Amino acid sequence: MEELNKKNSFFSNMPGFIAGAFILILLINALALFSILIPSKSKLELDSVSDKTIKSPRTIYLKSQVKTKEAQEKAASKVEKVYRFDPSVSVQQKSKADEAFKGIDKVRGGDATNKEELIANVLSLNFSQDISNYITSLSLEDWQKVKSETSNLLNKLQDNEKIKNDEKISDELIEKYLSDSLSSKDNLAIKELASVLVIPNYIFSKEDTDIKIEQAKAEVEPVSLLITQDEVIVRSGKVIDKLDLEKLEAVGLKKTDFFDLRNIGKIIISTLIALIVIFYFRSYYNIYNRVTVTSLKALSIFITFIFLTGLSFQILTPLKPIMYYIIPVAAPILLISVLISSEVAIFSAIIFSIFLGIISSNSLELLAIYLVTSLVGIYALRYVNKIGDFFRIGIYLAFFHFVVAFAFHLIAGSFSIRTVSVLLGAASIYGLGAIVLIIGTLLFWGNIFKVTTLLELLELENPNQSLLKDLSLRAPGTYHHSILVSNLAERAASDIKANSLLVRVGAIYHDIGKTFNPAYFIENQKRYNLHEKLQDPEKSAEIIKSHVSDGIKLAKQNKLPQEIINFIESHHGNSEVFYFLSQAKEKNIEIDLSKFHYSGPLPGSKETAILMLADAIEAKARSLDDLTYDKIKELVFQVVDSKLKSGQLSLSELSLKEIDIIKNSFINTLRTMHHKRIKYPDEKK
Repeated sequence: MEELNKKNSFFSNMPGFIAGAFILILLINALALFSILIPSKSKLELDSVSDKTIKSPRTIYLKSQVKTKEAQEKAASKVEKVYRFDPSVSVQQKSKADEAFKGIDKVRGGDATNKEELIANVLSLNFSQDISNYITSLSLEDWQKVKSETSNLLNKLQDNEKIKNDEKISDELIEKYLSDSLSSKDNLAIKELASVLVIPNYIFSKEDTDIKIEQAKAEVEPVSLLITQDEVIVRSGKVIDKLDLEKLEAVGLKKTDFFDLRNIGKIIISTLIALIVIFYFRSYYNIYNRVTVTSLKALSIFITFIFLTGLSFQILTPLKPIMYYIIPVAAPILLISVLISSEVAIFSAIIFSIFLGIISSNSLELLAIYLVTSLVGIYALRYVNKIGDFFRIGIYLAFFHFVVAFAFHLIAGSFSIRTVSVLLGAASIYGLGAIVLIIGTLLFWGNIFKVTTLLELLELENPNQSLLKDLSLRAPGTYHHSILVSNLAERAASDIKANSLLVRVGAIYHDIGKTFNPAYFIENQKRYNLHEKLQDPEKSAEIIKSHVSDGIKLAKQNKLPQEIINFIESHHGNSEVFYFLSQAKEKNIEIDLSKFHYSGPLPGSKETAILMLADAIEAKARSLDDLTYDKIKELVFQVVDSKLKSGQLSLSELSLKEIDIIKNSFINTLRTMHHKRIKYPDEKK
């Protein structure tokens, strides 16, 4: 339903845009961080011992960081180290071997008595004492042979083997290239010389290895865990590990520090939501209300709803395991639709469903339930014309709640008879709770926002209202006319998607001012026309015009809403009192045109414009006999075109397309109202 009220209320004195935006951001962040709907949370820490068994309050899919990290570490452990080949090593290898051999040759050719010790420490290579003794004892020819074989072996190692700098070269690798033609002692000396002199030709690359490890980790799919409702997360006496903590946090049962990264994330998201709300309202709803007023209206409904629901769950402790499923989130959304507009309600449904899904541990299921039921409810509100229709909406909400929740449980593989029964119960509580909250608080919010609500309109429509009873008794012709006008106007308003109930009620009350002088209006005259006695067109015009001001006076005395008064004061606009103006012209008297014009104002909405047209058409239709289709069509087109040309509809916001629809609606309704009956034969006596 569209917004009914465009006037100031105490909200109009709220702070300006900047201050209001700041307040809104603070409120939404407070709601995100301190929502009292969050279940009782555990104070368990890592490696602490649980003093009770903790179960999950709902079914969720958890993308486990703990399990994903374990899988990533496992994948990383399988990554082989990356080595880079150093082509300069072959030159370095020859240089090192030549330098070592020169040192040994120098010791062997010297006069020192401790040659074995000197050889053992050549170039700080630390040969073993046995090998040093053996090299000292070799003849020059044998030594040359050992040197040559050692150089050849080193060359073969560099050419054929991958010698890693972070691993000691194995004896088996060297032995692979030893010559069978040499003695075992020669080969032993060559083996030790090679193992000491060899230079690694493959250098470990930490950078490349880290890249491969990160690639391996990135290829690991996030590990998802299914946590079902009532599943035991932690048993009493268990030592809490990281996975337990993660599960507790995922289902909303673990307290976090205020400056936890999750809370910072919530602050960022909720601030963005607040800004989106502000700028949406500013662009869409700037015509009638300031952005701060509109957004605070919507938010005040939601905060009150959160508070009342949270308070209820503090009392209804046994329902906490299914609390997220029975919170009637659609209730505040539908209230926003009734009190502000359906467009704002749709936007609020999207924003708040995302918001509540986030604070409910990123639950896509809850987001879908809240959004679908809210949108269904907003659509169904179009067809609400009586209190009973609200309960039909409650059934719709319960049905779609169950369907969405059931679908998610099928996806999760948690289907069972018990699950179906729990979901049916939760859906029923959701639908019934939403309607009870709407009906129970609608009048309250209407008074706060100074908005005429559906319930108030339905109450005003009751023919037992004192004003309507007086009208029907004192001016029965006017009352009958008002009912016919309401039928015409309601149908036309419905056809162009305007507020048909508001139009209907406004039409019923539009002529209540005629109760003061009913006999001066043609529809209430029985024998003669009182204006013929007056013989004063100006006086007659004054009496006719006074029914508008008298109606406004009566409406205010009886505290009718301003929306209804708008219909009373604008249903003639500033048009002429044509009949008596014509009489005045015929008498050739001096005419003050202002006395033959209604004082207005012009209709300022589609609804009041429809009433003006319906009122004029119904009145004129009474003056015609034998209303054929052609006469009805001519009548409707003549009245509507006349109002257009005289500028009576200039402020109504009706489009030409809507005016065409209204014309056709009037024609069809009038044909039904003025249909012919068959002539019954006289009863034979």
